[in-house]
Amino acid sequence: MRAVLLLVAAVVLVAVTVGVQWWDRSAWVADRYPAEVIKDVGRGQSATIHGMSWQLSVAVRPRSTDDNPGATTLVAAVQVTPVSAEEITHFSTPTFEARDRAGHTWEALPTTTLSSLDLHAGKVARLTVVAAVPNDLKDRAELVLSYSGREMLRFAR
Repeated sequence: MRAVLLLVAAVVLVAVTVGVQWWDRSAWVADRYPAEVIKDVGRGQSATIHGMSWQLSVAVRPRSTDDNPGATTLVAAVQVTPVSAEEITHFSTPTFEARDRAGHTWEALPTTTLSSLDLHAGKVARLTVVAAVPNDLKDRAELVLSYSGREMLRFAR
């Protein structure tokens, strides 16, 4: 009888130890890699993040003979307007990418850059961002602007 009790106690102790380690590891991962927070921005609308108001429109670039036949190039005309002069001193260029709602992502690169010297409170500055996406997903790809996984804007097309 004593051997059975010791065996049951050992099994319970191992199960509790494994459970605590699993819970601790999942809590550690959740703290360091939080879920993305994406704010959706309607077509033609603007949204403010990091003290800058962002607005953009996306168009399909006409095909040229040098283009990859399996990809479509999207060009986004981006407008950024600083909310205040103080926010300009903290400006940094965000990361851009094209995404669809199924989770596919493609790199999107600015063709020009902006610095704090290019920005003036209340005045629009312009930037162009280009991304190549597969032809069959060109109508579903949206541009996402991000400073981190918790500070993202997704612009509807």
